Amino acid sequence: IPPPPLGYTIGSPIPAVPVDALDPNAQWSGYIPYTALPAVTNPSAGFLATANARISPDDYPYAIALNWAAPYRVERITHILADSTGLTPADMLRIEMDVHSELDLDLAQRFAYALDHTTDKSHNTARLHEAADILRAWNGDVSVDAAAPAIVAATRAELWPMLLVPQITAHDRAGAAQKNTTPEGIAHLYNWAEQGFVLEQLVLHQPARWLPSGTANWNDLLATAVDRGLTTAHAPANLRTWSYSKTHPIELDHPLLSNPFLARLLGITPGSGPRVVPGDGSTIKATGRSFGPSERFTADLANPAATTSNITTGESGNAVSPWYLDQLPHWLAGTTLPLPLHNVAVAHTLTLQP
Repeated sequence: IPPPPLGYTIGSPIPAVPVDALDPNAQWSGYIPYTALPAVTNPSAGFLATANARISPDDYPYAIALNWAAPYRVERITHILADSTGLTPADMLRIEMDVHSELDLDLAQRFAYALDHTTDKSHNTARLHEAADILRAWNGDVSVDAAAPAIVAATRAELWPMLLVPQITAHDRAGAAQKNTTPEGIAHLYNWAEQGFVLEQLVLHQPARWLPSGTANWNDLLATAVDRGLTTAHAPANLRTWSYSKTHPIELDHPLLSNPFLARLLGITPGSGPRVVPGDGSTIKATGRSFGPSERFTADLANPAATTSNITTGESGNAVSPWYLDQLPHWLAGTTLPLPLHNVAVAHTLTLQP
């Protein structure tokens, strides 16, 4: 009996939701031909950069992925490499530790402008003027003591539902109440890797059809988002003491021994504890509460012996091993360790004693 015909072929859109494993149409449809895989030979710029961002053009005939990373990290890498010559492995490590965010900087400048030009008199407060001054003076580096990234992050968290909920309400023909949910609940489902790029385009271009009903203009909308963000995120009275990094520490937990009871029973500390690190999801040094670089690897193709590597959690996954988390200090400080790619000559001395 011949197999049932497939309802799709290679290159058709990848479904955005899981498919029924028992459906004969939902089976592997084939491979992308090797010669058709995205490839670049001898790039004119002299370098390649990806950072998990999109690698295929609009007219690429095959479906590779639905959720590419936003372009900010790869754009930052590209700008640094294009303006540099004679880079060394140490230079590349410094690039990996870069915490400049063009996305956050663009939003900070736009939020500051909105606070300066809002027509809503309720926003004429000393607190919001202070927020505008902080945003306007910021250089875009998500450093540990920078207050502006915290203001931007809090504003972004408020702005998305302010934009999405009216759109969901206007286009929800079935009625949210009938589906046992709310427009606010649906809005929280809109979360994908390139979300920052979409938000930036909306904020910078201010399309009239996205302005919620009853809001006079985009300046008022953005000023309201800043005001709500400061309240919801419990910003301190002195905004200049606020810090995104300090309010979003990272913590590495052991996948099996993260249970506090087991840790006490074994008498070990299986995790790193909260650590304050610079950077966010839009910086080359991408870090967050639930993600971060698992390894930093630098290869010197002209001198393989100069290869370096830093494994975040160390070489051992055994929480009682001295090699578990032993490389974390290097990861935090932006230093690294040699990783020779050849046999290293090692001399041993044997001493015989009576």
